Amino acid sequence: MNEQEFLQRFEHKTFNYQVKLDNGNWVMVRMYPGGYLAVTFACDHTIKFSAPVGFYPEERYWEFDEQEQAIILKNLEQTRVVAKYLLPNKQDDYCFVLENAADPTKEYVTHLNYDFDEQDSSPSVLNSQRVIFLKDDLEDDETRTNIEQYSVDECCEIKYLYAKDEWDFVNEVWTAITDDFALKNICVYFSGYPDTKQVLTDKLTLSYREDNAKFVSGTKGDVTVVLSQLLIKHYHEQLTGAQELHTPVELLDQVIIS
Repeated sequence: MNEQEFLQRFEHKTFNYQVKLDNGNWVMVRMYPGGYLAVTFACDHTIKFSAPVGFYPEERYWEFDEQEQAIILKNLEQTRVVAKYLLPNKQDDYCFVLENAADPTKEYVTHLNYDFDEQDSSPSVLNSQRVIFLKDDLEDDETRTNIEQYSVDECCEIKYLYAKDEWDFVNEVWTAITDDFALKNICVYFSGYPDTKQVLTDKLTLSYREDNAKFVSGTKGDVTVVLSQLLIKHYHEQLTGAQELHTPVELLDQVIIS
């Protein structure tokens, strides 16, 4: 296949970005606050995004390598190769998969007999199985962009919640996760922001990192129990007229230990 043949067949097709989880399932990646990460390879060699997105990934331009039968993705300045996606050796009648040459757990796929452009790609409140909750108080655009890129790399959703104070944030998170039956793994940041791997875990984890980031992570059930106990202790302090009301972080240790 050459570039012209590729464009004739796929210029108007949407390719959905997918990541393979540890359990073997392939999932699409959401781009907060828009829809799924889905792209179109335009004839001018730009990458078009099918859904409204809050930020753009590093891949912005594409080139066709006829010798390697690959799509080369470059950054916005077109000065660096970000990734290479190989065309399939064998083609079927239903899917066309571009596999990441360096990482087989990442791919772009289009369904030949289905047009994703016709479906509503905007997400509901939360449909992701893996979500990191943050307070909506981040004013640094560069940090926000890094966090969103992190969410793509780790195949999870970042959910910013507006809250009047720390306890309002705990209550907002508790409401969000108890209203969503699809959630499996959750991380709640009480301070700081995600910048390391393996934040989302199956085992309940309380972390105080050197950069002052404090978060609790685990399954939906475990995190719900922790947040519920925090709220109960807070309400008890309020009802008993305690002279000093503790913050959620101050109560985390005794909640998890108990």
